[in-house]
Amino acid sequence: MNHKDNFLNDFITVVEPSDELLALVDAMPDMAPALFTVGAPDPFLDDSIIMATNWLMAGNEARLVIYRKAPHGFDMMPSPEQRHQEKVIRVFMERCFH
Repeated sequence: MNHKDNFLNDFITVVEPSDELLALVDAMPDMAPALFTVGAPDPFLDDSIIMATNWLMAGNEARLVIYRKAPHGFDMMPSPEQRHQEKVIRVFMERCFH
C-alpha cells in the first residue's frame, strides 16, 4: 500500500444510504415546496444540500440557492446577498400561495 492509499483509507469513507435515511425519504411524500438558502462558507452547506436532495428524492419540489460569499446567518446582516435572498423568498412564497 502506498502513501496515497493510506491517505484515502484514513480520510475518505464511502457511505451507503442507511436504513434510517431511506426511511426518512420514504416518510417525506407530499411535502410542501421547500426553499433552501445557504452560503457557501456556511457550516450547514452540506446539510442544506442533503436536505434539498432528500426533498427531491421523495418526489417533492425543492429549490436550493447557494450564495458564494455569504456566511452563516447572512440573512440577518444587510448585504447584497441578504437583499437578493429576500426577493427570492418573496417570489417563492408568492408562487406557492397564489
